[in-house]
Amino acid sequence: EKEDDARGKDGHRPGGGHPVLFPTRNSIPMPASVSSTTTARLHSAIGYLTPDEVFAGRMEDRLNERREKMYHAVKDRQAYWKSQPT
Repeated sequence: EKEDDARGKDGHRPGGGHPVLFPTRNSIPMPASVSSTTTARLHSAIGYLTPDEVFAGRMEDRLNERREKMYHAVKDRQAYWKSQPT
């Protein structure tokens, strides 16, 4: 008996999902609704980034960019209010 893909006799992968109910990412085409969820929708659990940004390794860059923008926004706001007559 060949065990190339490490499946048991019942067709299940040890520690994995059911082979039919949980196919791999490349085994079926992704519906447009799921595609937009991973490319456009911001997810709160991953810092309001898209999953594509996180999987591509751009998470730290995007968070640093956001911190820098917020820092400058605070400084600009402080300078604005300091320049206002009292």
